[in-house]
Amino acid sequence: MLKAVSKDGTTTILALLSKERIIQLRLTEIFFCPSCKEKVIIRVGDKRIAHFAHQRKSQCVLSAGEGEYHEQGKLDLYHWLKNQGYYVELETYLPQIKQRPDLLLFHKNKKVAIEYQCATIPTKQFVSRTIGYKKLGITPIWILGGNRFKRDKQQQISITPTDQHFIHQLNSRLPISYLYYCSNTKEFAISYNGWLSGRRTVIGNLIIRPIRSLKFVDLFNISSNNDTEKVKLWLYEKKRFRFKNQIHPSKDEKQWRQWLYLHRSHPSTLPAMIYLPVLSQWKMTVPPWNWQSRLWFDLIIKKKRVTLSDCQYLCRNYISPDFYFPLVSPKHEPINEYLTLLTHLGYIKKVSKQTFELQKELISYKSLDQALEHDKLIMNHFTSIRKSSNT
Repeated sequence: MLKAVSKDGTTTILALLSKERIIQLRLTEIFFCPSCKEKVIIRVGDKRIAHFAHQRKSQCVLSAGEGEYHEQGKLDLYHWLKNQGYYVELETYLPQIKQRPDLLLFHKNKKVAIEYQCATIPTKQFVSRTIGYKKLGITPIWILGGNRFKRDKQQQISITPTDQHFIHQLNSRLPISYLYYCSNTKEFAISYNGWLSGRRTVIGNLIIRPIRSLKFVDLFNISSNNDTEKVKLWLYEKKRFRFKNQIHPSKDEKQWRQWLYLHRSHPSTLPAMIYLPVLSQWKMTVPPWNWQSRLWFDLIIKKKRVTLSDCQYLCRNYISPDFYFPLVSPKHEPINEYLTLLTHLGYIKKVSKQTFELQKELISYKSLDQALEHDKLIMNHFTSIRKSSNT
C-alpha cells in the first residue's frame, strides 16, 4: 500500500518522499489505512519501494501485499499521467463501493479508474469491480502487467481465457484492444483489432512503445487497416490446425472431432469457408472451427435458407453473455459477423433483414494441398473485401 493518512487526516505517499524524510516519519508519526482505519506501519529499505503495511493479523481487504513489480508500475503510471497535466490520485478509496482503484484520473468533469493488474483474479471479481466503477459514473480501464504478456510472433500474442475478458473498446469508433505495461522495461504493449485463431492465440496489430513516447489518449487512438501480416499468420495457424492431430484434446475439442467424424469429415480437409477470422470471436467459448462447422453442417447445408435467429439458437451454448466483457461498450454479434462475411464472399445471400440463402455448395477437397491452396484464395478474397470496406 503506497498511501496512508495521519492522525490529522493528511495523506502521505511514501514513494514520493526522500529516504531521510520517511525514516523521520516512522519515528514521529502514526498512520492509518484509508479503508479500515487500522494502524499501519512504514516499511522502507534499499531494494523495495517504501510503502505502508497492515499488521500481520489484519482482516482488511487491502492488507495483502502487491509486490514490487506492481507498486513500481502504479508509480510509473501515476508520474506518466501527472507529467501530461492530468490531475490524478493514487489509491483513492471509494467508500460507496468499498473499492480502491490504483489510480483515479479527473479530466473534463469525467473520472477514470485505472487498475494495473499484475496478478490473476477470478473473472467474477473483475466484472464486479468494473461494474462498481460504472455505477459511480467512473470509466474503468484495466492495464495488464507485462508479466502476463506473452508474445509468440511479430503480431501474435498468447492470452489466457481469463485475460480474454480484459478486452477494451470504449466506443464503436475505437479499436478493440488489450493493454499491457511492464514496470521493468518501462514499455507499453498494445494488441488491437486482433483475431482469436483458437482459444488462446490473438493475431492482431501489435505495438510496443516506451512509456515516455506515448500519451494517455494514444492507448486507444492507435489503429491500422493493414491486414497483410495478420492474414499470413492466420494462414499459418490454419495450416497447423490442418496438419496437427491433438494428443490431449480438451473435452469440447474431443466432442467436436467425434461429431465431425460422424459427418464424414476431417480437420485436415475442412472447407476453407470454415475457420475464418471473426473479430468478435472473443465472445465465443469454443474455437472458430467448432461453431462455424456446426453452422454449416447442421444448419446451412441442410436447410439452404436460414435466419439469424436459427444460427444464434444453434450456437447458444457457445456464446458468452455481454456482461463478461464490461470494458466493451458496443454490442458485438459474432454469428451475424460471420454470416455477413459469408455474404461478401458469395456463399450465401441476404434475402431479408434476418434471412440468408445458400448460393454455393462447399467444396470437398481430395487432398491436403488442395485445401491449403483454397485457404489462400479465400483469405486473398477476404483481404480484398476488408480493403474495399475501409476505403
